[in-house]
Amino acid sequence: MLQKTLGILENVMVLSTVSESKALTTSVITFKQSRSESNVFYLVTAGDTQRVAQIRATGRAAFTTWYQAKTGQRISSNQVTATIIDDRELQHTLDKHPEIKELSDDFSHQVIIKLRVHTLIIESFRDQPRVMTFEN
Repeated sequence: MLQKTLGILENVMVLSTVSESKALTTSVITFKQSRSESNVFYLVTAGDTQRVAQIRATGRAAFTTWYQAKTGQRISSNQVTATIIDDRELQHTLDKHPEIKELSDDFSHQVIIKLRVHTLIIESFRDQPRVMTFEN
C-alpha cells in the first residue's frame, strides 16, 4: 500500500521540526525513499538551516506529502525519528544509498536528513485512512 501510494505522489513533503523551546519550523522539501527500508526517507538540505539545528537538538520531525489531485491520496506522520548525516558519514551514506544522489548534484555544503517513520497514515478523499506501523 505504501509503495503504491508513493508511486502516484510527487516526491515533495511538508516537513515540520520543533526546537527545544517548542518553536516550530515548517518547509517544503523533496525526498527519496530508501531502497532498502520502506519506512526511511532521505532529504538533502544546507547544513546551516533552522530545521537542521532543530533536528540536532530534538531528533523529532513530522511530515505530510503533497496530495494527489484526483484521489487526494497523501501520506503523513508525526511519529518520526530524525537524524542528521554529515561529515565522514555523508559519503558512506551516499555510497550505501545511491538513491539520495538524485536529490542534489553537490553535497559540499549539504547534509542528509534521515527520517525513520514509526507510524504513518495513508489518507485519500475516497477511502478510509490506513495506519501503518513499522517494527524498527
